[in-house]
Amino acid sequence: LMLCVILKLEVDKEGVPGLTVMQGYIGRWLFFALLVTLQAVVCVTGCLLIGVQAASVPAFFATAVLLSLSYLCITYTLSSSFQHIGIGLCIIMVFVQIPGGTGLYPVEMTDAFFRTVYPMFPFTYGINALRETIGGFYGHTYLRCAVILLLMCVGFAIFGLLVYYPAKPLNRLIAESKEKSGIM
Repeated sequence: LMLCVILKLEVDKEGVPGLTVMQGYIGRWLFFALLVTLQAVVCVTGCLLIGVQAASVPAFFATAVLLSLSYLCITYTLSSSFQHIGIGLCIIMVFVQIPGGTGLYPVEMTDAFFRTVYPMFPFTYGINALRETIGGFYGHTYLRCAVILLLMCVGFAIFGLLVYYPAKPLNRLIAESKEKSGIM
């Protein structure tokens, strides 16, 4: 999310003749994918260096990368396709899923709202998959979580490719309205 807020999402076409909107979109996503993959590798390496023991070190790395790419697909799709509105949705998603993702305490101890939205967030499956790689594998839990994360990643990537270009006029109207308002 912070990469999408800090770094520019739009690709400058200067000096790149024939660059299409989709090529720019995918190219920027690939740049972000490299950065989040490096972040995941650094985080997992740090965990291992401070003494975290993993049942499967390769699965620990792969899960962290998959989780990072899943979040990237969601945040990049929303923030690039819907700009300020999308970034707002991403921020809401972060705040809602932390208490409802079993990262702090079991979801069974939360209210009905969090128990309802719990299965819709990648945080849930990421925490469970990482827990499996650290504590040991139990049945098909790891595989189920990894497949769901992969489906979220692919689903949002496809959604982003389909929505990015058609949403540009709406984003232009919002940007013009924002400028006229004088608030920002």
